[in-house]
Amino acid sequence: MRINRWGAVYAAASVAEVGARAARWRRTANAIKPMLMPALLAWALRASREESGPGIPRLLLVGLIAATAGDILLLGGQRAWFLAGMLAFLVMQGAYGSGFARLGAVDGLRRSPRPAVAYGAVWLGANVALGPRLGSLRGPVAGYSLALAAMAALAAGLGAQGGAGGALFLLSDALIGARVAGLEVPAGEALVMATYLAAQYLLVSAWLGRLDPGHAPLAP
Repeated sequence: MRINRWGAVYAAASVAEVGARAARWRRTANAIKPMLMPALLAWALRASREESGPGIPRLLLVGLIAATAGDILLLGGQRAWFLAGMLAFLVMQGAYGSGFARLGAVDGLRRSPRPAVAYGAVWLGANVALGPRLGSLRGPVAGYSLALAAMAALAAGLGAQGGAGGALFLLSDALIGARVAGLEVPAGEALVMATYLAAQYLLVSAWLGRLDPGHAPLAP
């Protein structure tokens, strides 16, 4: 796939965001963050028109809009903002999971169910380990993380690229969960964003690649 300018914008903004988090330039990082998913969406819109013809799938559009809202809400810092951001990302997980299922991910998991079993075990283990530290957030985190694990498993049903994206997304949110539970993670903010941004690109690329008759990996 041809590189378009929005792919370059997303790549540059991602590097700047992760670099600002690593340097602890929080105001700079917070200013960049709301632009990340719109840039990825713009790339996806252009790429889908150029390669697959029909344009971006509606569920992908919903998912990226929800992710944009979640990114912004999580900047709030207070519990209410955190819960609102989690709800936005829950919408994203549902949209992505539904989209992957429509692309044949369920059939992929039937042929090789190991990712579903593995993610189920990870979900259970993480909630048993972190749940007692989360207080009143234990229930919402358990529900959200179950949706996340389901999305990651379905992404694995699309193939290696989707599987990598789902695994990175799960890792990113697990790092957030650890921080919410009061556990220190070295370079936590930078690592959260690096894994999240890579995950989003891989998931969107795998989705659009499935729409392309050749199923070729897509470059930003």
